[in-house]
Amino acid sequence: MARAVDGAIAELAPKTLGLLTTAQLDAIGVTRQQRRTLIRRGVLVPVAPRLVRHAACPTTRTHRVLAAVLAAGEGAAAAHMTAAARWRVWGGGGGR
Repeated sequence: MARAVDGAIAELAPKTLGLLTTAQLDAIGVTRQQRRTLIRRGVLVPVAPRLVRHAACPTTRTHRVLAAVLAAGEGAAAAHMTAAARWRVWGGGGGR
């Protein structure tokens, strides 16, 4: 695996809570074969079609909400009780 690819992923992952779309990986030069290798090695973990998580990034409630939004595609958003819990408007324990 090219060090440049590993470095690019390591730089991007913290900015996205460790969630990376295939479009983001394509944009930093990660090929389909490199994605498969990273998944097989356990560096990336499949979350949904076209969405992976960097294994070093912890999973939180916020992370799961963002993963659902990203998996739903462009224009998707967290709404109602999920959004209220995330912003601690409703006592549902959001954020973690």
